[in-house]
Amino acid sequence: MALNELRSADSAHAFAFASDYLGKRVTAGGRTVGRLTDLVAAREGLYPVVTGAVVRSADGERFLPVRHLATLGEGDIDPAALSDFRLGENQFLVRDVLLDKQIVDMEGAKVVRVNDVHMLFAQGKTYVVHVDVGLSGLLRRLGFEGARGGWRGSSAGR
Repeated sequence: MALNELRSADSAHAFAFASDYLGKRVTAGGRTVGRLTDLVAAREGLYPVVTGAVVRSADGERFLPVRHLATLGEGDIDPAALSDFRLGENQFLVRDVLLDKQIVDMEGAKVVRVNDVHMLFAQGKTYVVHVDVGLSGLLRRLGFEGARGGWRGSSAGR
């Protein structure tokens, strides 16, 4: 999903889910260079900031800066945008740390599973703001998207 297709009419604040990006093909020069396998976030302030993504290629894991996520699915990225991947001291992998983990729902005092991660685009940054523990998050991860007319399968870019 490109940033121009995000889930909000407010261009200053828009939302997306990690599942919108995970598994997407990354192309450069008209050929597939890899798949986006995880998002990298830095612990900064109240909400972690997404700094980029991990792209698994034939050459191993590469880093794609967050500014290039906007064009995924719309065309090629500049191959020079990919660099060697190395997780920084204050960074974590969103999929690895959050997805499919069990957390405690304090309201219902029960253990629930994280099905998706909700991100907010605001003030020129991408923040990790919520986790989705509901059925809609699970269905989204499986390739189904809630459409106004009901549920429909989606395999675009996967």
